[in-house]
Amino acid sequence: MDSMEQEIMDQAKQAGLEENQALCRLLLDLRRQDREDIRAALAAAEQAEKSAKAARRERRFALALAALCLFAALAAGAVFAAFAAGITIETETTTTTQTVDGDDATINNVEGEQYNDNATREAGD
Repeated sequence: MDSMEQEIMDQAKQAGLEENQALCRLLLDLRRQDREDIRAALAAAEQAEKSAKAARRERRFALALAALCLFAALAAGAVFAAFAAGITIETETTTTTQTVDGDDATINNVEGEQYNDNATREAGD
């Protein structure tokens, strides 16, 4: 092999090595990018899991609060019903009959009290 052939072979080897190194760099960059994508996906999944846990916790709290309010309303209703059952309301009706004697006598209602026409109410009682 003469020097010209040797030089062509060396150049081909050098070009092959450079291509190989470029491919290796490309593969390493892709691998780094994949690793970063995986880390980002894991971080997003962890954040989503935290959000889901917080949402579940809030739903449980809301449900417990609603149950507590319902229990309080039922207890208040029961206390009111028991209180109302113990109360008896007695009503008494009184009928008052008034007779008026005389030819020109009529009943005159003055401030809720009945008097004869010639009667006046004195505010002393």
